[in-house]
Amino acid sequence: MHAPLGLSAARAYSKIAPAAPHAQHMTTHIFVALGMWDEVVSQNEIAVGDRLLPGHYTSWLAYGLLQQGRHADALALLEKVRGNMRPDASPNRRGYLASMRAQHQVSTASWESPVASWELDLSEVGLWRRARDAFAIGFAALRRGDRAGAEAALARLADVVADSEEDGSTVPRILEMELGAALALADGDSERAVTLMEEATAMEDAMPFVFGPPAVVKPTHELFGEMLLELDRPADAQAEFQRALSLAPRRALSLLGLARAAEASGDAATAERAYATLREVWHRADPGIPGLAEARRTASARD
Repeated sequence: MHAPLGLSAARAYSKIAPAAPHAQHMTTHIFVALGMWDEVVSQNEIAVGDRLLPGHYTSWLAYGLLQQGRHADALALLEKVRGNMRPDASPNRRGYLASMRAQHQVSTASWESPVASWELDLSEVGLWRRARDAFAIGFAALRRGDRAGAEAALARLADVVADSEEDGSTVPRILEMELGAALALADGDSERAVTLMEEATAMEDAMPFVFGPPAVVKPTHELFGEMLLELDRPADAQAEFQRALSLAPRRALSLLGLARAAEASGDAATAERAYATLREVWHRADPGIPGLAEARRTASARD
């Protein structure tokens, strides 16, 4: 990865053009690639200013807040941009709102959150944003035991996949496989779940690398690692989380997964490093978010 080579330039750029919102935002392409979440948040806060509408800068700001474990601030931002959006908002604005909601649900595991019930007009919204929305709605439904809701979302995903065949977009197909795998695992069909996830990870690995919030709203290696942990295959899960972190350094849920997998497989050193990094990432996290007490407990046990 060449992102470290651009770090000094990114810092210089932010100082050269302090009043240019896009200049402040552009630095965060490097910061995201390095998992520098404090900088992702601070520079996108400058870029956003008082323009609190669904858009590129606000979506990156929300993603940074979620990685910091500041779920309440991320929710407040999401609610604010939704409230500020005009009824006749463009498909682009509506698509950003759908993507922000999807990222929020997946990152916070707030499966009962009322944001899932928001009625969003996704007409003319881009295919991959419609796919992200359907996946998140379906994944949340499955996690709270709403099988019918998950299956309905999978059907929506299938429609998006059919529509995306002409433009060659792979994101909807990956998300369809992920949700299908989650449903298969819930049914006890671990073989099908693993097969689907092996295909999904291979497909995501073949995508062009982009510095930014993941197009696949639940990165495949992260989800596969979580599934393998559930199947009591911690060593295999550890490998998946390590791959996830090679693609998205210091991503919070991948760090938490790596720590749990390494601990379960007897790799205490890797587990402690992962928990320590997670504590750094979550130094401003909301008290009580899933995993925080666990990460802090390992530090207390060491001391």
